[in-house]
Amino acid sequence: MESTETFKDKGNTEFKKGNFQAAIAHYTEGLLEEKSEQLYGNRAACYMKLSKYEEAVADCRSAIAIKPDYIKVIKRLIQGLIALGELKDAQQCIDEAAQLDKKFSKELENEVKVIKDLAISDSALAKAIDNKNWSSALYFTTEMIRHCPGSKELQLNQLEYMMEAGQTENAMRVSQSMFDSMNSNPKYLYLRGMVLANDGRMDQAKKFFVQALKNDPDYLTCQKALKKIKRTETLKTEASDLFKDNKYEEAIEGFNACLDLFPNNKTYNSSIYLNIAICHTKLKQNEKALEVLNKAIECKDDYAKAYVKRGEVQLLLENFEEAVRDFSSADRISPGEFGVKSKLKNAQVRLKQSKKKDLYKTLGISRDATPTEIKKAYKKSALRWHPDKNSGSEAEKAKAEKMFKDINEAYVILSDENKKARYDSGVDVEDIEGGGGGGFSGGAGMDPTQIFNMFFGGGMGGMGDSGFGGMGGGMGGGQQFFKRGSPGGSQFEFRFG
Repeated sequence: MESTETFKDKGNTEFKKGNFQAAIAHYTEGLLEEKSEQLYGNRAACYMKLSKYEEAVADCRSAIAIKPDYIKVIKRLIQGLIALGELKDAQQCIDEAAQLDKKFSKELENEVKVIKDLAISDSALAKAIDNKNWSSALYFTTEMIRHCPGSKELQLNQLEYMMEAGQTENAMRVSQSMFDSMNSNPKYLYLRGMVLANDGRMDQAKKFFVQALKNDPDYLTCQKALKKIKRTETLKTEASDLFKDNKYEEAIEGFNACLDLFPNNKTYNSSIYLNIAICHTKLKQNEKALEVLNKAIECKDDYAKAYVKRGEVQLLLENFEEAVRDFSSADRISPGEFGVKSKLKNAQVRLKQSKKKDLYKTLGISRDATPTEIKKAYKKSALRWHPDKNSGSEAEKAKAEKMFKDINEAYVILSDENKKARYDSGVDVEDIEGGGGGGFSGGAGMDPTQIFNMFFGGGMGGMGDSGFGGMGGGMGGGQQFFKRGSPGGSQFEFRFG
């Protein structure tokens, strides 16, 4: 039979090699033969190396019970208690050691300093929490964990402050790494659920909350979190139903209420912001929609759908360069989805056109205007800018002539289905009209006034049903007549009411 000393020597040999588990096995065998303070102390040293601080503390206490003045093990016990974050117990051990022998105070100077430093950090942490300065709280907690790596309380607090600071990815990674060692801890289960909720995974979050409440039915904070998730789901459903019923303003209120429940839920809230933005577009509130979409993308910078919707809103606001950027971002994140390639191409065409003539803007119509709307817009604009009606200063006359020319140019192209299609696809106006002089050929060199004459039928008969009431048939009564000669020698006569 091997002696206790033999087991100790074998253990020491493995310890020096760094084979701590093997060393523990030898020390344990020796302890079965004899309860030795040296074997307990040496096994505690192995546990410290393996970060098994609770086991180390237990062995240190067993060794000190046999030899109360075993200063090397007393020091190890204090280090183990500090590692576990049990600072009051560590300080008590220091005080008791000093009572045994004053020289022990010198031996424990480093441990005393560590405890003082931790007290300073703890005070700063309390202030950061009071001020809801979660980044600072996270910093001080992380500093404390360097000295207290075995403190479950500090680890859970660190996870909580990560979450409060909006560091969802880090919180997700850390909470996952803690699962095996803490999956029965109610606070851990609650925090893991909150991390999942903040990542938009509400169903998984609910499972963790339910498990936490099974382990601790009186966990009030977790009860509230579970109720908030259920409330969020109800509010979202109600808001979605309001949207389907075209009650957009009420839907916006409902979606905003969802945002208030989980302010750190960036992934989930990004989708809520998108819904709110869509409601604003339905209400023609495009500026507000843009503001909300900015928040959606701020929450989730790889949210392709939000980039697509923001690109569409940018087009409506005629922010063409921004639209191209947004569609490009969406295409980079989710290539080929949401019809983004065609949207990007259209935005690029619109950007190109914006640097040239905008025929739709010239007539004051939207790009989806019907032929009837195009015709009506031409009538209104042509009557307003006809040179015979603008007889003020030379500058005013010049402006009217240019506007009249541009209006007719726009009508010639947009009223022709084939020409309109070419223009919408990005073909230059000059190329569509054959590159006539002065930027406008008017169709085979036709003068703008000739187009006007053809459109209104010369003597303006029949204008009563054109949408400009009071300007048909009986337009006498002392109205002033304006005449304008055309290059062909013909004369057009029209009187304005």
